[in-house]
Amino acid sequence: MSNLIEDNLLQLSVQDIYSTLVALNQNSDDIYCYEYHDSIKSLCHHDNVKAKELFYSIIEGKIFTGLLVDISVLILLEIAESDFEWAYKEARFTIEINREISIRVLSYLKYSSGIQLEEAFSYVESKGDIFILKDYILFYSQILNNLYCSEKQQNKCFQYFVSILNSHSDEKVEREIFFSLASLSGYEQERFDLYINHFISKDFAIEQMDKYFCRFKSIHYIFDLIISLSCFIRDKGEKPDIHIFAQSLCSFQRKNEEETNNGILWMLTQNDPEIRMDAVHLIIDSQYNINNLNLTVLNELEQLRALEVLLWNWLADYKKRLKLVLQLWNSSYKNVVTYLQQCLSYYVSYCYYGSLYEDIKNYGVSDFFLEPINNSLKEQKTIIAEKEKINELNSCVNDSKMRKLYFKLEGEEHSKLLQHSNEDLFFKLIHTVQIVRGTGWQIGQKDISLLGKVSTSMTVNMQVYRFPYLIERYYNKFISRF
Repeated sequence: MSNLIEDNLLQLSVQDIYSTLVALNQNSDDIYCYEYHDSIKSLCHHDNVKAKELFYSIIEGKIFTGLLVDISVLILLEIAESDFEWAYKEARFTIEINREISIRVLSYLKYSSGIQLEEAFSYVESKGDIFILKDYILFYSQILNNLYCSEKQQNKCFQYFVSILNSHSDEKVEREIFFSLASLSGYEQERFDLYINHFISKDFAIEQMDKYFCRFKSIHYIFDLIISLSCFIRDKGEKPDIHIFAQSLCSFQRKNEEETNNGILWMLTQNDPEIRMDAVHLIIDSQYNINNLNLTVLNELEQLRALEVLLWNWLADYKKRLKLVLQLWNSSYKNVVTYLQQCLSYYVSYCYYGSLYEDIKNYGVSDFFLEPINNSLKEQKTIIAEKEKINELNSCVNDSKMRKLYFKLEGEEHSKLLQHSNEDLFFKLIHTVQIVRGTGWQIGQKDISLLGKVSTSMTVNMQVYRFPYLIERYYNKFISRF
């Protein structure tokens, strides 16, 4: 279809092309509207005389909406590749007729020298009585992408953005500047400063953070942002959702794994325990690849700090953390090895028992390292055996009472749910489901179908069952010793 339209355009007169565009402009949802953009581009390259005449026809027609504005801008930008002076002259001339066409062309023109860019820059600045805020945001953001943008012009552009953000509280304006800055390449320090000083408190900026930083090449800005944003949220008395950074971090790891891993190690060893906890959440609760995260390069204090936070809060599914901490089972620092043995001995004795011990053993650690952990497990088994001889201390009996209470309360809630379901059409449908011999199901008089089976398993800290309220209180408060 595009080739057919293109051939027709080359054969039509300027007036016929203009009439067609006017008709299409009245119905901007027409499926062929977008086809004309490619055809107009082709017209500009094959017959720029006719394209220029078409531009003049649009200007003289004074219908400056939708498709006609887009086509006018397109003609000037395409012809600028072969006749820059004509396009630049017409863009300035058009300012008195249609401001939008003028500023869009001046913004997107490919200036080939600093002189051309300086001339356009000065011209736009001199038209402050015509251009509006939106125009300047577009122009300055596009100028920053130009190869010939001088340091003076760069400073002016960012100073303008700062002044607008300081003087306007309109979210629409803030969004325009935000996404304009997000489209830039380079200027990472300036863009980072603007985010920290102006956007960090905006909900939309936090939601769109990945888009804002996706063009950044230096990972240290992301880590600075994580710390700044976490501190900002904690200062408000709230708990930061560190997972919003996970996608950006994984993306940076794919670009530069070594630098990203160094940043994670830096966070894991900070004096502030909250920062260390943030690092753990980033790498454990996401798709972060820990295979090349090397804890052995750290000094003694750093290894202890990293171990302390990685060994904290093992409530469930510890295997990812275990893989990290066991890197240090043969650390050159005796205090590090001793601390690791003590922590693992505690988890083996009171939380995970033999399952954790077997996982540690299968990692390939030495018998010397395993000895105190094994002794702790044997001691715990002895204590459990002695307790089982006395009913008052028998954990099975005591746990059984708690389970009965739990199931009693669960049964009461289930009864309430059934009573409520009698009033709900959806639940009435469920009531008609019949389980056949435990392996099939049937709805109404329909055919009996095989009952599917879905199962999953997880290793859970035993303390969660024994002291649920104490565990929640204890594990949410990380106090560092190092």
